[in-house]
Parts: sequence; C-alpha cells; structure tokens
Amino acid sequence: MPALERLSLDHGPALLAFERENRAYFAASIPDRGDNYFSDFDTRHRSLLAEQATGSCHCHLLVERASATVDNTASLKVLRRTGFSPAGETTLEDRPALRFVRRIA
Repeated sequence: MPALERLSLDHGPALLAFERENRAYFAASIPDRGDNYFSDFDTRHRSLLAEQATGSCHCHLLVERASATVDNTASLKVLRRTGFSPAGETTLEDRPALRFVRRIA
C-alpha cells in the first residue's frame, strides 16, 4: 500500500535512477535539467534535506516500494484533503511519476 514519506537520504538513489530513466521523456515537454543536475544530484539532495531540517520546506514522496513512487487520482485526492497542493504534475504512460512539492512559509 502506498505511504506518504518525508524525503530522506535513503530516497536519493531511487530518485536519481527515476530522473535518469525518464530524462528524455521530461526533456520532450520541459527544459532539460542539464548534465550538472545529475552529476551534482547528491549535493543538491543533501542541500534539500538540510533546508528541510530547518523547517523552511517540507518534501514528501508517495511511495509504494523503496524504489518506486506512485501518482494516481486517489493519491491526489488524499494529498489535497490533507492540505498538500501539487506544485506540478508529471504523468508517464504506464510508469510511476515523481512529484516534488515545495512550500516556503
């Protein structure tokens, strides 16, 4: 069953793998992140976690397994009902999607 998890260091490898596997798909509809995003991913991920630790942002993933994220209509309803608002949506045909939601209070 899917679970909403706060972004952690353990999510890093799965997130990076997802980004790499789907880079071409994303680049077809939005500007590519560039090679530096991938080469500096660990630094950026740790920076997000440090910012999250201060309380200035909160990042969550809806995960079904340690290596997958899910995105479906039911999960969107749960997120909206619990006060989360998606910053954007990514839909991949027959693939799990990844959503970063970032709010600064």
